Order: sequence, then structure tokens, then C-alpha cells
Amino acid sequence: MEKVMMEIEMLDLRCDEKHPVDGVVVETRVNNHLGLITTCIVKHGTLQKGQFLVSGTNWAKVKVLFDENMKQMKTMKPGKVVHISGWKNTANGQVDCGQPIIQVENEATAKKIVDLRQKLKNLGKVELEALHITESREHSKKIFDNVRSQKMNRKRMSYEVLNELNQHLQDKSKCEHNIFVKADTVGSLEVIDSLLHSYDNSKHDVKLNVLTSEIGDLTSSELERAVVSNASIYLFNLEANAKTKTACDECGVKIHTFAVIYHLFDHLKQTLTQLLPEPQEFVSKGEADIQEMFVIDTKQGKVAVAGSSVTWGTMCSASQYQLLRHGDVIDEGTISSIKQGKVEIEEIKSGNECGFSLTSANDVISQEGDVIVCGETVKSEKSLDWSPRGF
Repeated sequence: MEKVMMEIEMLDLRCDEKHPVDGVVVETRVNNHLGLITTCIVKHGTLQKGQFLVSGTNWAKVKVLFDENMKQMKTMKPGKVVHISGWKNTANGQVDCGQPIIQVENEATAKKIVDLRQKLKNLGKVELEALHITESREHSKKIFDNVRSQKMNRKRMSYEVLNELNQHLQDKSKCEHNIFVKADTVGSLEVIDSLLHSYDNSKHDVKLNVLTSEIGDLTSSELERAVVSNASIYLFNLEANAKTKTACDECGVKIHTFAVIYHLFDHLKQTLTQLLPEPQEFVSKGEADIQEMFVIDTKQGKVAVAGSSVTWGTMCSASQYQLLRHGDVIDEGTISSIKQGKVEIEEIKSGNECGFSLTSANDVISQEGDVIVCGETVKSEKSLDWSPRGF
């Protein structure tokens, strides 16, 4: 770096301050009084109030200039960071970061350049839409041919359709968290969007739906949409005014304000974790192999009894059980009673034989060779596996 600076000084390399202004946009934000403000770096020329600028499909007549400390300036030399207000025609309410800025002679020239760029941009959109229409038609034809083929095959629904329907029902059964995101600048919004896009709805039992992701203050129409969609509002480096807060309280809309991206992530992850279904785990306390099935007469009628040998742990009466067959769980229920001979007991330990009377939840008949696992269902701590890079 020192070598570069030395060569610049020795060769007397300087920007041309009389050159028409050109620079690059590094940030965009919305100010309540001045409207859209772009943060730019001047590369050549001297920027001053009243000049006409073009960036992408946007143009401006410079209204106010601020330096990096938000001090109002009359002119800005090359190599300086400047905040510019006075943008007249902004696509999607913002000027894209990274776009070059050039100076033009007058308003007519600025509008002519912007109109030409917009037409070229729209032409690209038309070609893209035509491609989408063609792809849609091809997709529709495939669906039609598939349906016709199914009808010819006795109207049997294919496995793919059943799988799609099952997936749809599974998605509907998931809990959802709808959010509106509003940020102060494009740079902040890009970081937040990158964070939100790292969340994969297909891999989690709770869905995260980002309904709005924009810069600027919360509008009344967005608040109405949040009410209808039961969404929470996340503001980053923005403050809701008293009127907006009152409206949110009356409508039952939760509004959250953050100034640190890590705090936003922690809150969002905690909220999603709370929406997860309660995880349950069956904890085994004992096992018994069924040696023989037989039926006994009782006052309640004939009862099936599983003559078994306890191979591990302790089997308890009135406990939950799972019935394993070839290692797979095929049934569950409650152990109604345990008997050794004619004596009914409360529990039996490993190494002893007894008879189990089972209350099946699915009316499954036990067989010789099945395994009875005694235990209880316990709730475990909720956990969300969402760890984006850098968080």
C-alpha cells in the first residue's frame, strides 16, 4: 500500500475535477423528509447542486449534498463519499447498489436515457415472459397427456400424484410464522434477506414465510396485510411512530425492533423453536420375550395372556408398552396386569417369567416371538437446527 501511495505521489496521479461527474452507488435508504437518498463515491468530476445524474433506469436533479458526516455541502470532489437526494424516477422505490452514476446535460437527456434503458429492460422481460409461457404450455401438455394416460389405465391415480398430495397435506399440517421485514438501507436488507433465505422450509417442522422485505417505514397498507395474514413485523434500524404502535396494539400485530442483526436472528430462531411440535421420546425400562400365547377365563370374560420371560430391566403394571415384531414397533398400549401363577403383582425384574395382560391401542394380537418393551413417553427439549454461516 505504501508503494502504491508513493508511486501516486511521484507520478502525480490525480482525478480530473473538470471531467463530467461519474461514480458508483454503494447504498440506498429512505428519509422521511428528503425521500430516497443514495450513498455514492465520486470517481471523476466535481459534483454540485443542480446537476443531472443518471443511474440505471433512474435519474436525479441533485437537490441536497451531504458528506460522510451528514454535513450539507455545495460541491464534492473526486474520491469522496457523498449522500445525494433528488431522485425523480426510482424503479421499485430504490436505486440499485453497484450501479454506475453519470452526469448528463439536462433533464430531457436524462429522461431520454432512462426511457431507452427501461425499454431495453422491458424487452428483456417480454422475451423472458415468452419463454415462461412456452415452458408453461409444454408443462400443461405433459400434464394433459399424463391425465389422459391415467384415464386409459382405468383411472388409477399414479404414485407421483399420491406423493404430491401427501406432501401437500404434510405442508398444511406444519405450523407457520409469517413476517414482514422493513429495513433502513438496501445494504441492511440484503444481509437480512441472505439470512432468511438460509432457512429451508422443507427441512423443518415450522414454515417461515417472508411476505414483505423492503426498505422504508411501515405503511398503513402493509399493516392491513399483516393483520389479514397474521404476520409479525420486524423493523431493522427503524422506529415505529406512536400512531403505528397504537394501530398494531389495537389490531393485535406484534412489532419487533432491532439494531443488531444477531439480535434479530436470535429472536427469530427462538420464535420458530417455540412453534415446533413438542418432541416426545419413548424411554425403555424393561423388555420381555413372549414365549407362548394362551387364553384364560376371568369375570370379564376370556382374556389373552402373553406368557413371557423378562430379559432386561423391570416390567411394571399399568405402564406403557411397545410391541416389537422383527425389530419394528407394530403396536403400543398399556400393561393391564402382571401375574406369576395366580398371583397378580405390580412389577417383575429381569430373569423371571410371568403372564402379561395387554390393552392394545390398535387391537393388534401378540404372537410368540414378539418383544414387549415397557417404558414411558417423555417430552424432550425443542431444538431448531438452523445455524447460518457467521451466526
